[in-house]
Amino acid sequence: MKARKYSEAYMQNMIALCIHPSQKKIGHFGGGELLILAFLSYYNNSLSPKELSRITGTSTAHVAKALRNLEAKGEIRRRPDATDARKKAVSVTEAGMERVENARLEILNDLDRVMEALGEEDAAQLVRLSGRIARLSVERMKKG
Repeated sequence: MKARKYSEAYMQNMIALCIHPSQKKIGHFGGGELLILAFLSYYNNSLSPKELSRITGTSTAHVAKALRNLEAKGEIRRRPDATDARKKAVSVTEAGMERVENARLEILNDLDRVMEALGEEDAAQLVRLSGRIARLSVERMKKG
């Protein structure tokens, strides 16, 4: 197998995908407010700022700034942690959950059109292979 040939072709494809509207919208989740809101929604409001920093791979300063912005918009609430009053627990509000859901639906609508254009077989193959790439990436990250 000529791994470099496939790697170069895949890289070119990924760069080209970066201009697609759905990919740009997904990019907005990366490390920013939407990603924080998504994790808070997923973890049922049980994350501290330090945990959010670790999960999102961003600095605690970046998370603190994002949390201030989100709180000002009414999309999160901060309160003392139930187990340690020195710490803060962050929870997502209805407005925050609505923002995440709207972004998710917008991305899915864009991707629906792509999947329909691909057809059943190619769409299934894309999902299978992208899932495999995601699993391999997670395994490599765990190994360090």
